[in-house]
Parts: sequence; structure tokens; C-alpha cells
Amino acid sequence: MYARENNNLKCIRPIDITPKTMTTITSTIEHCISTGFPILLENIGEDIEPVFDPVLNLKFKKAGSSLLLIVGDKEIDFHPDFKFIMTTKLSRPHYTPEICVKVTILNF
Repeated sequence: MYARENNNLKCIRPIDITPKTMTTITSTIEHCISTGFPILLENIGEDIEPVFDPVLNLKFKKAGSSLLLIVGDKEIDFHPDFKFIMTTKLSRPHYTPEICVKVTILNF
């Protein structure tokens, strides 16, 4: 899957998330949602940063024939090719039920 998405794939690593980089991460997420680029969040732990909640919740608003995704206080055009991929190195991660309901977990 990564080879197919290699040209447009945006990678975010949890070690990169600091208060200074939050605006950059938020603008990257908004750009990827509107253009349809996939995002790869690498090496997550059992806690997922709150900045990713709007993407996981997929709060859509219909405006005419287009879908808008509400991220914070902004409404962003949602491109149907957008994908949000998360990976972990944990052998047996335990996520809260709230996260398990929002995502599809593959263990292999």
C-alpha cells in the first residue's frame, strides 16, 4: 500500500508533535483532507493526540453536493481519496473502546 501512495504520502511521527509544530500538523492535515493526499501517522502508542480526533470522528456537513469535514472551527472540503493510516510497533496494543469504534484495527 505504501508503494502505491509513495508520491503523495505525508508522514507524521509522534516525536515531531510539539506545541510549536501543532499549527504545521493541523495545516498539513487540512491540506491533505482537501486534496485527497493520504496521511501516515507512524509509531503511535496507546494514546492518540487530540489533534487527530476530528479526522477520526469524521464529522461531516453537507453543503450542496460537497461534503465538508469540521476540523476545529474550520469547515474543510473533503476529498474522497483522503486516507488516514496509523501504525504502531507495539505487539499487543490496548486502545480504549472510544478509539476502537472509530478505526479499523489490523493485526498482522
